[in-house]
Amino acid sequence: MKENPFSPTFGISPPVLAGRQPMLDAFRDALGGGIGSPGRAVLYLGGRGSGKTVLLNEIEDIAAQEGWVAVSETAAPGVITRLVEHRLPAAARQVCGNDEPSVRLRSISGFGFGIGLHHAAPSEQADGDVRSMMEALATELGERGNGLLITIDEIQGAVRDELAELAVAIQHLFRQRVSIAVAFGGLPGVVKDRLLNDGVLTFLRRAERHTIGPVKAFEAYDALQETAHVGGRRFEPEALSLAADASAGYPFMIQLIGYHAWKAAGERDVITLADIDTALPAAQERLGALVLEPALGDLSPNDRRFLLAMSLDDGPSKIGSLAERLGTSSNQASQYRLRLLDTQMISSPGRGLVNIAMPYLRQYLRTHGALGEVLD
Repeated sequence: MKENPFSPTFGISPPVLAGRQPMLDAFRDALGGGIGSPGRAVLYLGGRGSGKTVLLNEIEDIAAQEGWVAVSETAAPGVITRLVEHRLPAAARQVCGNDEPSVRLRSISGFGFGIGLHHAAPSEQADGDVRSMMEALATELGERGNGLLITIDEIQGAVRDELAELAVAIQHLFRQRVSIAVAFGGLPGVVKDRLLNDGVLTFLRRAERHTIGPVKAFEAYDALQETAHVGGRRFEPEALSLAADASAGYPFMIQLIGYHAWKAAGERDVITLADIDTALPAAQERLGALVLEPALGDLSPNDRRFLLAMSLDDGPSKIGSLAERLGTSSNQASQYRLRLLDTQMISSPGRGLVNIAMPYLRQYLRTHGALGEVLD
């Protein structure tokens, strides 16, 4: 059986990336724009399954193509320790290769003690910290005509003090005009509420911000068709149209539908309409377990109740009607609206209206509820 080319696994880059080329081009331009280019500090915000991690993977590949060295981490507790003890030393060893390392890189790559400043003698080296290690590595790379890229994913899960320490260090390096770029990824609503409004993390507010939304219908169509072609198969025209429409422009759903349709086709070289019909229930089930349920878990109980009230309507809901259903004031319902708009789970198609925007969330809420929340 031919190997399935679709990748419905978080953090794994698919063979064909749908709809993100403008952001990738902007990052490539930032690397080529020299020190001071605003695009060298970027924040990617998107809901679960929108492709934030894949986007970070792609810009790391771009950096590597330009001769840069990428250091990637997830903003779970202990991120500073992992950078200092593992990621940055490994990057320094990559830079050294078979060459004799410069004095400033010896300790990072395991050749000495402490971290030195530019051309400092070993006896003058200070104890290592994340800022001095990044500075030493970025300076070395800059002299070679390259630079250092730091990517930090899932920043909504970060310990505030650690993220603040990292942000202060990176901000210092930008002021020192060393050859460094940084990219963060996170959930939009959580990042805005917990981090962007934090006075200590002003550096994040100044980063160039990209909100990752759904891809266009033709981009989903092309991604499905080209990925199948990579694996040596093709879609029937009607099957391809149905699959693209059913994905609702959601990158993870594109991969889920493609994966299960490929599986349903068995040994055939053509994916049919019947294969899509078989694939959709399986894809929807996996989307619910892997994306929708965790997304609901990120919300407060009141926000979940607001979504549950919205799910009773077949289309857009009136804020006033939702307030009545929930037994709350219109002002309070408007606060729920604002928070959920930030998560990209709902949209506002008109004045006083809200609509569920996350693919298949309405059906999921009607079938499974909202993690135990009920309407009075």
